[in-house]
Amino acid sequence: MSTDIELRIRAALQAGAEAITDDPAAARPPSGPGASADTEIDTAPWRIRDHWTWIAAAASVALIAGLVIALRDGGRPAPPARSVTPTISSPTPSPSSDIRPVSCLTKLPASWERALWTTGRVQSPGTGAAGLPILGMTPAGDVISSTSERLVLVRRDHSIHPLYTASQSTSGQGPVRIGGSAQADSRWVVFSLIIGGGQGGRGGIDAVDLDTHEVRTIRSTDLGTELIVSEPVLLDGKVYWSEVTNAGEGHVYVYDLSTSARRTLDSGLVTGPQVLGGGVVWMRGDTTVVEHVPPTLPSGYSPQFNKQGTLLVDGSTSAWLDPQRSALRITTAAHPAGVTVYTAPNAILSLLALSGRYLFWSDGMHITVLDTRTGASSYLERGVAAVPQFDNVTAAGANAAVASGIVAATRSGASGGAELGIAPVSDLPDLRC
Repeated sequence: MSTDIELRIRAALQAGAEAITDDPAAARPPSGPGASADTEIDTAPWRIRDHWTWIAAAASVALIAGLVIALRDGGRPAPPARSVTPTISSPTPSPSSDIRPVSCLTKLPASWERALWTTGRVQSPGTGAAGLPILGMTPAGDVISSTSERLVLVRRDHSIHPLYTASQSTSGQGPVRIGGSAQADSRWVVFSLIIGGGQGGRGGIDAVDLDTHEVRTIRSTDLGTELIVSEPVLLDGKVYWSEVTNAGEGHVYVYDLSTSARRTLDSGLVTGPQVLGGGVVWMRGDTTVVEHVPPTLPSGYSPQFNKQGTLLVDGSTSAWLDPQRSALRITTAAHPAGVTVYTAPNAILSLLALSGRYLFWSDGMHITVLDTRTGASSYLERGVAAVPQFDNVTAAGANAAVASGIVAATRSGASGGAELGIAPVSDLPDLRC
C-alpha cells in the first residue's frame, strides 16, 4: 500500500518539477513594442502571479517530499532535534593528584582550634591530675579514657560515664593502674591492669560490657610476676594476648567473650599478637609470621612486632610506615604501590589516626596532621607526645584517635594532665599552605 502511494507521490513530484522548469514566458501575454495597450497594462499582474506560482510550487515540493519521508519511515514522526552539549577538555590528572605529600608546615587554623579546644573541649572535673587521656575509641566514636584506677566513657556530647573501677577485681592486691591502651567493639571494652611497677609488676586483663557494665576477668593479676603480659587485642569477640618470660619464651592465648573459653594458640619464642589489616598476627622465632586470622595488608608493608602505630586503615586507604619508621606511605585503590607523603630526617614516627583526607602521626615531640588532598600539614599539639612504640605504654601527653567520623585529641592541660577535645571531622576545614 505504502509503495503504491510513494510511486504516485514521486510522479507528482516529477510533474511539479517539470512545471516549474517550463519557460514561464510561454504563459505570459506578449509585451513590448508589438503588444497592445491592454496587454502592457496587464504585464505587472502577470509578474506578480508568476512570482506566487514559483512560491506555491516550491511549497508543494517541500510538502510532498515530507510525505515521502514519513511514508518511508513507516508513518512515524521524525525524532525531536537533540541539543548538543559542548565537550570541554581537561588535563589528565597526574597519578598522585589525589594524594599530595607534605608540601608545607602551616599554623593550625583558628577554626580547628575552636572546634577541638573551645567548643570541643571536654570539662573533666574530679578526674585527677591525669586528666582525660585517650586509651582508645569505640566504633560509635566514644572515647575510652581513664583516671588511673577508673575507666570512663566520654561520649561525643561530652558527657562522662563511669565504666569500671579497678578495685572491682583487684581489691587488696596493692596499688593498681589501668594500662595505656584499650580496645573496643560494639559491646566490650578490653584493657590491661598493672599492679606495682618495674620487674615486680603483675599484669592482668579485664573486659567490661558497655551496656551492663558486667566485668570479665580475662587474665587474673594474682598469677604472679614471672611472666610479661602483652597488651590485649580484640577482634570478632575474641581477646588475644601473650605471656612470656624475660627471654621471650611463652604462650599466645585467646579468650572467647561469648563462651568464656580460653585456649592456647602457640608456644615458644613468641611476640604479642597484633590486629592488623583485619587479621591477627604474631611472630614465632626470628622469622616465622603466624597469621592466625589472615590479614589484608598493603603491598610493601611488613608487620613490625612489639611495636604499635605502624599501619592504619580507613576504607580502601592505608597509611603505613617503613621498617625504619621514618618514611610514611599511603596506599589507595588508585595507587596500590603507595605514595611516600613524609620522611622524617631524625625521628621515629608512630601513626595515630586516619580519617578520609586527614592523617595524624607523632614524632615524639608533637602531633602532626596532614591534609592529603592539599599537602598542607600543621602541628595539632606542640610538646611531648605519646609514642606507642612498645607494649604497656602510657597514654600521657598529646594523642589523637578517630572513629565514626569523630576526631579525639589531647594536649597538656593547665594542671599538666591530658586535656581532651572532641570534634566531628566534618567541622574541620581544609588545611592550606
